[in-house]
Amino acid sequence: MQVGRIYQVPAIKHPSLEVYYPICGPRHTDSEFLFFNVPHYHYDVRFLDLNLTPDILDPPSALTLVHTGEGVPTLRPMKMLRETPVFPVEEAYWLSTLESAYAEVKFDCRTCPHRGIIIGDQPQHNNIVVCPGHGLRWNTLTGKLSARKQTT
Repeated sequence: MQVGRIYQVPAIKHPSLEVYYPICGPRHTDSEFLFFNVPHYHYDVRFLDLNLTPDILDPPSALTLVHTGEGVPTLRPMKMLRETPVFPVEEAYWLSTLESAYAEVKFDCRTCPHRGIIIGDQPQHNNIVVCPGHGLRWNTLTGKLSARKQTT
């Protein structure tokens, strides 16, 4: 995918505005690992127009970009505005729980095993792709989880 091009993107309509939020992955809760029981979508920050979404932080952080509204996603033509920002793992206090749960799971180089978010089109750095939904890092050569470096 290239910045500046138009793509058909799953999007959810704002409940009261004529604004569509681009999303990635299914509506879900994170109750089993993260104890977050609110059904939500994750925004696809590559297509998120920050001028139309004043309630969203700039720069976009994956941790704050969840849409708890209801609705059925529809495909909308949207311009890719940016590459996926680096997931802020230092803020993700729960990431070690997910890493433990998925340590032995094999990545198919297309979708993240945690929530099925398509990540095959995400940029790779040193053969590592990061899921924009929850920050899991996958090695595209081995198919294994690549845990973040622990700091002491």
